[in-house]
Amino acid sequence: MIVYLAGSESALSSYDWRPEPGGNFFLSFYQGKKTLLNSILKLREAKARAIVIDSGAHSFFAHIGKSVTKHVKPSSKMPDPMKYFSEYEAWLNEFASLVDYAVELDIQEIVGEPVVREWRERLEKTAMAKKMIWVYHSVDTEAEYSRILAECPSRYVGLEGIRPGLPPLPYVRLIKQAKDAGCRVHGFAMTKRDAMLQYPFYSVDSASWAWPVRSGKAAVYDPRASVTHVKYINMTPQSMAEAGVAFRPEWHKKLGKSREAVSAWYKIGEVAFRRLEIEVTRIWEMRGVKW
Repeated sequence: MIVYLAGSESALSSYDWRPEPGGNFFLSFYQGKKTLLNSILKLREAKARAIVIDSGAHSFFAHIGKSVTKHVKPSSKMPDPMKYFSEYEAWLNEFASLVDYAVELDIQEIVGEPVVREWRERLEKTAMAKKMIWVYHSVDTEAEYSRILAECPSRYVGLEGIRPGLPPLPYVRLIKQAKDAGCRVHGFAMTKRDAMLQYPFYSVDSASWAWPVRSGKAAVYDPRASVTHVKYINMTPQSMAEAGVAFRPEWHKKLGKSREAVSAWYKIGEVAFRRLEIEVTRIWEMRGVKW
């Protein structure tokens, strides 16, 4: 199971964190379009395995109170969807060769399904045609899911994560249906232990390797195939050494607020999710599931 590190654009543009080779990353067009190209170049320099551009649909949903991630809060007025898509489309057309995949602007609940279909058709005529991940939502019909599986050029589709106020999708059945149709399935923000061990997604993504840094915590790997968030002040030399980070007592005194310290906390989170990816993949392979 691939675990994409979402929210990487902030760590790349604001701090000295540089990932290890072979990582998988989600970069948000919505959150980081001003620094997106620079972030991609840094990841390519670091020999990233895969880079996916996220359209930022979850940020639109934050404006209507339906984001899959509770910590996402709207920071400004919601952009005009039509203008925003045109900007996204133009950016993807220009830099298609630098990315492996991109997520469609799946905001059916806001603009309606016909508009999203029109956007798909527009992108099918570009260099991104076979790189777009189409996304199925609980508000869509079963017939729409069948159509997505039959027509998605990339053979890579997404299922919305669990969102407040909406019933969860029947993930097991939908993943099986996709596999039978020859499609890989991505689960958005589905990196909680129970979800990763219950649903055999091809890939998942999460920003929880990085966002705890803002509140004075680092993501640390838990041998039970999960990740816990530990306050900087409670980090031990051993836990830091496991992440390949040298222990610096002065970081504790500054509560990890220096540029060097924050870059180290990002590194710890990156390593934690790499270990999580390896362990979850091992568990599913023992169950006979290989991607």
